[in-house]
Amino acid sequence: MKQWTIISIIVLIMLISGLWFFVFRNNKESSLIYRTAPIQYGNLISSISATGTVEPEELIDVGAQVARKIVSFGKDKNN
Repeated sequence: MKQWTIISIIVLIMLISGLWFFVFRNNKESSLIYRTAPIQYGNLISSISATGTVEPEELIDVGAQVARKIVSFGKDKNN
């Protein structure tokens, strides 16, 4: 007997909460306003903008070991 009472109370609570949800949900949905516009054909312009500092993904140290004094590096290709 006690088990049926608990089950019926749970079912009653579920029914009341479901009814409350659907009543209040429908009131909020009816206030939605959709804005429409006719179809227009034209050119698409794509642009990208960014702010901040450009930083490398990976840093590589380049170096050389020299045993004697460097006298010259050779001729410049641009001159």
